[in-house]
Amino acid sequence: MRVRFTPLHELSPTLSEQLEQFSPYTSPRFIALFEKVGGKAGYLLVEENGCPIAAVPIVEFGKWPIRRMQALVDGLPAPMWISPETKINVEDVRSETVRAISCRRYLKAYLTDYDNLFGDANGTLVPQKTSVIDLV
Repeated sequence: MRVRFTPLHELSPTLSEQLEQFSPYTSPRFIALFEKVGGKAGYLLVEENGCPIAAVPIVEFGKWPIRRMQALVDGLPAPMWISPETKINVEDVRSETVRAISCRRYLKAYLTDYDNLFGDANGTLVPQKTSVIDLV
């Protein structure tokens, strides 16, 4: 299993379409908005045998050594798309994604996880409270 940062322009059309359909927050068109404010938008793409099996939308700001990462910006949720065809244990995919974030050596990295899907094995879990409002 390999996890790498993939900029928007490197996504295949098939994967872009799947991310677009999965959630508004994983949509390449939505994440591209953050490039207007100086971010580098893309995905932490998890691959197995060269095929994408999972993706988390992220935005990077700054350059090393002060590069920061947010998934997603301003407390927006960063849902993880997981391919329905994957045979890999989902917990292993999530754990490897968190490990990859820590290996990228960001000055700060934030992963907003409203569904409590990611553990705190490689980071610090900071519980937050928020109001969820359904807009109809």
